[in-house]
Amino acid sequence: MKLNKFYLSLSVKNKKSVNILELTTTCGIKNDIKSKKGSREIAILDKKSRLIVDNIKDGLCINRFRENITIEEIEMDKLRDGQNIAIGSSLIEITNVRKKCFDNCILLEQGKYCPLIKNVRYAKIINGGKITLSDDIKIIV
Repeated sequence: MKLNKFYLSLSVKNKKSVNILELTTTCGIKNDIKSKKGSREIAILDKKSRLIVDNIKDGLCINRFRENITIEEIEMDKLRDGQNIAIGSSLIEITNVRKKCFDNCILLEQGKYCPLIKNVRYAKIINGGKITLSDDIKIIV
């Protein structure tokens, strides 16, 4: 199933926007400060949630979290655990549908809404390759 999409940004290092992400099966995203092998090699977030996060002042993760891929026109609930997704010349698998909230986060303590909990998707790299701003996203069913 091919999905319409619009990439708002691709990010590496300390929230630096880039035009291309290079995915590797050995270490995750090349040149990413958080690059590591495992089930959370890539972080994905939608534009709507990013805008909410940008306007939240409190929260343990709010100022530290930055997704590698910000997308628009794809509902995050369509991206589920175990789904393979082709983007550009790469293939990734959604591994985590939620971001863990830390017990000492002020948002959690005060019962406030945090869009990161339900709207972050993590993925691991199945086949390395490059992702560009013009690539389509295809969910492999």
